[in-house]
Amino acid sequence: GRPPGPNSRSAYWSRRNEDMSEDAREIGPPPAIANEARRASCEVDLSLFLKTYFPNAFPLPWCPDHLKVITALQTSIVHGGLFAMAMPRGSGKTTMAIRAAIYAILLAGAAANPWSVVDDRALERSFRLNVEAVPATTLLGEAAIVTLGCPKNGYDAERILTQLRAEGYEVVSSYAEANLVLVNTCGFIDEAVQESLDAIGEALAENGKVIVTGCLGAKKDAAGQDIITSVHPKVLAVTGPHALGEVMEAVHTHLPKPHDPFIDLVPPQGIKLTPKHYAYLKISEGCNHRCSFCIIPSMRGDLVSRPIGDVLNEARALFESGVKELLVISQDTSAYGVDIKYATSKFHGREVRAKFYDLAKELGDLGAWVRMHYVYPYPHVDEVIPLMAEGLVLPYLDIPFQHASPSVLKAMKRPGNQDKTLDRIRAWREVCPDLAIRSTFIVGFPGETDADFEETLALMEEVRYDSAFSFK
Repeated sequence: GRPPGPNSRSAYWSRRNEDMSEDAREIGPPPAIANEARRASCEVDLSLFLKTYFPNAFPLPWCPDHLKVITALQTSIVHGGLFAMAMPRGSGKTTMAIRAAIYAILLAGAAANPWSVVDDRALERSFRLNVEAVPATTLLGEAAIVTLGCPKNGYDAERILTQLRAEGYEVVSSYAEANLVLVNTCGFIDEAVQESLDAIGEALAENGKVIVTGCLGAKKDAAGQDIITSVHPKVLAVTGPHALGEVMEAVHTHLPKPHDPFIDLVPPQGIKLTPKHYAYLKISEGCNHRCSFCIIPSMRGDLVSRPIGDVLNEARALFESGVKELLVISQDTSAYGVDIKYATSKFHGREVRAKFYDLAKELGDLGAWVRMHYVYPYPHVDEVIPLMAEGLVLPYLDIPFQHASPSVLKAMKRPGNQDKTLDRIRAWREVCPDLAIRSTFIVGFPGETDADFEETLALMEEVRYDSAFSFK
């Protein structure tokens, strides 16, 4: 083992260096790793160390690119007894070797001072890991980009590259290394169109996963059809020029960035203000109703539904983070998808419709408690009640009735046929006797009479709400 004493580290590494091959010693002077705040300084030839214990991971001769990956480990610091680092990224052998070393350090229980390993045998046990055993979830997506056309296209490509790197994606320079290829096209003249179509075809042939953006993405043929998808129907997505948001949305759909706890400052479920066991899930913004007492449409606009794939991916991330109950919210939950004509999007490799029933079923299949808020009693809500009876969705509906009098509801610019609503609620409770209903009411609305008020009280007696909020 290493001899005791204040100079044991330097003595050990001096002896270790003497055992290295002549080729290994040509690397140069050892880099310094210091912990001046808590420990005496020590010098370690980290490059030699890693090359010794991972000889197959480093092609010879040693090149400067390897040192770039090592920098993350060399510049790591020990602070307050914790091992803080910038985890190197990528999936190459060199990077994986560094990852293996870092995981080994943590597993060896040497977090307070990773270089305090006691002897050669401990080093062997701690650092000779199988590189393939490092968890794959720590790897980030790798993307390549092909840019054609004018400087404006080049500028758009720079923005895309910047956003990719800001989100932690690796950008590579070959089809073989990439998990996804972006082709930034030009459609100015016929030659440029053909060059762009050829570039897309090459990317599909060499890689297979291609997202297309740029001017050609906005161009139609004589029949009004999209030029790109008519020639290359297998592309994953097509956007027009200066469409950074759409491009990144397509990247997120087809190459989600895995969460890396060593790098990411924000957890995959985002930062939440709620306790850990529940979270709100917003499915749309705005509202198509124009109730006379409500200012929401003037502030938030008309209904804009989120793609159901985005909603379900967020819900899954919340559930996997430990959330037990999902509270589905919007201004009009049962109108979800109307504005986008119930467009489908992919979730778990399947096409799912952006419709209230489909949303409820998919959320229920995740295994979380699903609670529906702000539901209007539209006829299609009937389809969701059996899911509640089966236990897939919580038997709970939040329905803002506001009033019972037809004349007051007319003044409010709200649907006024309470008889149909009562019939619907009776039918719901026949299917799901445990159904709980929460509502809100407005008392003293301009023009309300005592008789109008009595109608609201009668409605409350009839429905027997489990919870109600009244506003004057």
